[in-house]
Amino acid sequence: MPMNNYTVGRDVTLAITTPEGQLATHNVTKFDSKQDTKTTKFTLMNGRVINQRFPDGWSGTMEVARADDSLDAYIAALEDGYYAGKNEQPCSITEIITEPDGSISEYQYTGVIFTLTNAGSWSGEAQVNQQLSFMASRRIKRV
Repeated sequence: MPMNNYTVGRDVTLAITTPEGQLATHNVTKFDSKQDTKTTKFTLMNGRVINQRFPDGWSGTMEVARADDSLDAYIAALEDGYYAGKNEQPCSITEIITEPDGSISEYQYTGVIFTLTNAGSWSGEAQVNQQLSFMASRRIKRV
């Protein structure tokens, strides 16, 4: 639901697909992503500076209001697999955005790996939020 012709946070839906199936993401309260790049520059003999930028994947975080042990169990299974010598397969994130004009934009992050950056702060009557960070190989616009 855009407001005044601008995108707002509730205009995005996320779907995380792991090799075992969908990971519950219905409690996401915050999502951010950024393109990672490597940059270099060199100077020609005439003094002109040339800048170069090379794509180097994507990264970001999700904040999730803890309603069950979905994230904890997923991360525990990854850790168990690591110590058992299993080959970890990457995931994907599908980002579906309702644009202000009513159209839908869809992007897919591929080659995704996750880290539970914060398993939650537990305090009195406060909501427990968890933070999941990710690194992705690519972000591809889906048609």
